[in-house]
Amino acid sequence: LFRSYNLMMCECKKLLASSKTMLKIQGDVTGGLDVIPPDTQGAVGLQHVVMTLNNQVVIQLKSNGSVVSSVPIEQFWQTFSTNVFDPRIVYDAAQGRWVFTVGAEPDTLNAAILIAVSNTNDPTGRWRLFKIIADQNHLVWADQPTLGFNNLWIVSQTNLYDLQTENFVGSQILIINKSSLYAGTLSFSRIKTNVNFGGSMVPAQSYDANISTQYFLQDWSNSNNDIGNALRLYKVDPVSHNSVTPGALVPVGFALPQQGWSWRQDAPVINGGFAPQRGTTKKIMLNDSRIQNVVLVNGSLWTTHNVFLPASNPTRGIVQWWQVTTAGAMVQCGRIE
Repeated sequence: LFRSYNLMMCECKKLLASSKTMLKIQGDVTGGLDVIPPDTQGAVGLQHVVMTLNNQVVIQLKSNGSVVSSVPIEQFWQTFSTNVFDPRIVYDAAQGRWVFTVGAEPDTLNAAILIAVSNTNDPTGRWRLFKIIADQNHLVWADQPTLGFNNLWIVSQTNLYDLQTENFVGSQILIINKSSLYAGTLSFSRIKTNVNFGGSMVPAQSYDANISTQYFLQDWSNSNNDIGNALRLYKVDPVSHNSVTPGALVPVGFALPQQGWSWRQDAPVINGGFAPQRGTTKKIMLNDSRIQNVVLVNGSLWTTHNVFLPASNPTRGIVQWWQVTTAGAMVQCGRIE
């Protein structure tokens, strides 16, 4: 059940939200209590809902929410590692496949990104698992994998940190040939950026079947006081027509709202965080405003993230949502609080 909220457009216009009733799926309320953070992620298929946590993989029936499988995340990935983190899962509806990724062996010479793909649209069936070493030179490790796809590729982006200093050194994008992956063979390219590009540029999940460009959105701040004021758009195109080889990462532009926000939660935390939750005075820790997921549908990029207000001295967290063109222009941007 979605409640009614007041939506405040970034231009300071107010809209009324509609109410919509839908099937309520109860998430895992016990398995994530012993891991901080739980890093909840999920995806919805034809008949199933799959939820991934830092300690559990839960599969439920979409029809009634009943749990049909629940396994420790270490058990799922034990072929390659039992020290895994930051799970991400997507459902490729056009191909009827689930794609699942995690980071592995953090802050070590053996750091890696693990990729799994289901054999069919049934996530309770068999999966193929693959391992990609984070850095061939073993100088950095990969953190916070994100996941997207288009008609050619499965795409994972990670933030890279120096193994000696722990300093952020740039971003790495893995462009994986989708048809080969679904056939059981791993074939991929790496794109690395320097620190000037920032991190956490999230690849879109593309539901526009004929678009081969891979788009990325990133929460962007170009000031010194951590007041965010834009989303930054990037893209990767194939090197030529009918090619599956990716070209370079290209900055496209900035989607600019009328109001800024603070990207991180630095003010004193009261009762656990900045986000209220029903039935308790305890709040939810939001950490920062980086984007988690992006969807491309009908030619527009859609995303949400939590942001902190007031921008100069935040005291609360809210939800901010966007519709952005593939040229980087803002179509609309709203806030829910």
